[in-house]
Amino acid sequence: MSPKKRVFQVAREYNISNEALIAFLTKLGYDIRNQMSTVADEALQQVAEKYGEKAVAADEEHEFRKRLRDKKVAEEAKKKEAAIDLERRLRVAQEYAKEIPAMKKRREAATRLEEAEQEKEARIAAAKQAETAAKMGEAAEKPEVMIKRPSKRVKIVEIPPTEPTAKEKEKKREKEREKEREKGKARAGVPKEEVLIPIPRPKPSMPSAIAGIESVPSGEEVQADKRKKRKRKKKKKVDEEVAPAVIDKKHKRVKKKKKHTFNEEEIQASIRQTMASLEEAGKVKKKKRRSHDEGETEVEEVSVIRVSEFMSVAELGKLMEVEPSDLIKKCIEYGMMVSINQRLDMDTITLLASEYGYGVEKLQDMDQELLETLNDEADREEDLLPRPPVVTIMGHVDHGKTSLLDYIRKSNIIAGEAGGITQHIGAYEVVVNNKAITFLDTPGHEAFTAMRARGAQVTDIVILVVAADDSVMPQTIEAISHAKAANVPIVVAINKIDKPGANPEAIRMQLANHGVLVERYGGRYQSVEISAKNGQNCEQLLELILLEAEMLNLKANPNRKAKGVVIESRLDRGKGVMATVLVQNGTLKIGDPFVAGAYSGKVRSMFDERGRKVKSAGPSTPVQVLGFDGMPQAGDSLIGLESERDSRDISSKRQQLQREYDRLRNRPRSL
Repeated sequence: MSPKKRVFQVAREYNISNEALIAFLTKLGYDIRNQMSTVADEALQQVAEKYGEKAVAADEEHEFRKRLRDKKVAEEAKKKEAAIDLERRLRVAQEYAKEIPAMKKRREAATRLEEAEQEKEARIAAAKQAETAAKMGEAAEKPEVMIKRPSKRVKIVEIPPTEPTAKEKEKKREKEREKEREKGKARAGVPKEEVLIPIPRPKPSMPSAIAGIESVPSGEEVQADKRKKRKRKKKKKVDEEVAPAVIDKKHKRVKKKKKHTFNEEEIQASIRQTMASLEEAGKVKKKKRRSHDEGETEVEEVSVIRVSEFMSVAELGKLMEVEPSDLIKKCIEYGMMVSINQRLDMDTITLLASEYGYGVEKLQDMDQELLETLNDEADREEDLLPRPPVVTIMGHVDHGKTSLLDYIRKSNIIAGEAGGITQHIGAYEVVVNNKAITFLDTPGHEAFTAMRARGAQVTDIVILVVAADDSVMPQTIEAISHAKAANVPIVVAINKIDKPGANPEAIRMQLANHGVLVERYGGRYQSVEISAKNGQNCEQLLELILLEAEMLNLKANPNRKAKGVVIESRLDRGKGVMATVLVQNGTLKIGDPFVAGAYSGKVRSMFDERGRKVKSAGPSTPVQVLGFDGMPQAGDSLIGLESERDSRDISSKRQQLQREYDRLRNRPRSL
């Protein structure tokens, strides 16, 4: 008899809850207390009649889950096998990387050994050549002695006077050769082909005389003739072995060639000239190669590729039109194990590019080329419209910068707001004589320095505030250097002239010592004496700013995508990341995609300096922007783009580059 099933087992079988089954059985009159109670056979039949279809579904679901579990187990097994395979490959690669230095050493040793053998062969060949030349000289002397013995017979035979003529001709030839050698030494730097000078073949004047002598019959003559023949045989062997030594450079062996006999003087002269020409030819070849290489470096145009630091192997191969596998092999030869997606530092990129004959130009950002293509449209003159000047107030601490800003705020009350400006925004706009001026608040010079370092000419005019009762202080000098480095005009505001100890002339003298010569002293910098506390001459200062702006003729094109700079950024609990952006060119509208620093976004909302919503912001307009996906830094450029895809691509590349910089900066360093 099969064991009875409990409530939870039956519920699982029919894919229903324990409570539903208990309620059903209780309704039928069975005593069921909890899910551990047993179910009678009659009750099982009634449950099967009621929930039979669900049981089939439960079986199917069970089978499906079983298949899922099996599939998951198989995937985990594959992952383990892949991990083991990867570990094995890495181990093999590491072992191969360890063997590379030993392979290099063996290759270098083999190269050195081969060079030593070649030098040894060259020395042996030179020694053999000198030895054979000496033997040839000795052999040339002996026939002359044999010829001189039968002196009586020489007087009988009439010899035509050809020998003196040949000697004179040979002397002339030798002089010409010496002149050519001197010219060749003078032209050592000029590349020329290596030439072996053939040994001259003399006219057979002496052998004909000997032939005439041999025709006279005598006993002594027979013996002399025998000796002469023996000597001639020896000489012939020497000639066959030695003359002339023509070196085949391709196969490194000496070719032997038979030559006719010749006198000792000609032999010695020819040997000397041949040896000299060989030495000269070797020297010229080296210089020729060097001068040829130098000529190539001067004339050859090197292809330059524009790359950014931490470029991947695949990207570099695509730029140079080289297979990434070839670059990986090169890196392995240098002892670096890299993959196709691994990023390379600038030194490695330069080394690989030089291997394939490319020069390298470093880009500041990975997306510089993309931004250049997206923003390469030039503004036409008819599209440019006047824009308000951007003014930064700078100076030493406690010289009255804040007081001057407060007075300008109070004198430009707009829409009944006290002060007219919310100071935390960092940038605001005032209207003077129906003309707008944008003021930039940069406490501590932080944003201004960051912008100057990034080359962002966001400031058009600098107001340099100096207290009349003080002197030119270190922060004042720093402000002057910042303004001059950014090539921004300066308007000097000498503050606190209402104080008893004020001495504006001393301030002007000190400024002149630091390169700021005001107009009163014949310089080009405008100055005005003000009192920010009671507003004395502040209106004159604003008029000077407008005059300077008219001289600068500031214009921008509002009918294009926006380009601006981030003044400051903060995280608002309710709104998220908010950044104050000063638009420099174009118009920023709601819904525009953009990229700022390493982050991208889409303009969700914009507010002016008084917290009112605006739909668009033109050139020289400060606005608070919502829609960043990260916190940009002060001084980052904001560039409006056509599509969100471009902004996301640029942002991801910049973040990737930042991660590589952080990894490189934080990696452990060893001695």
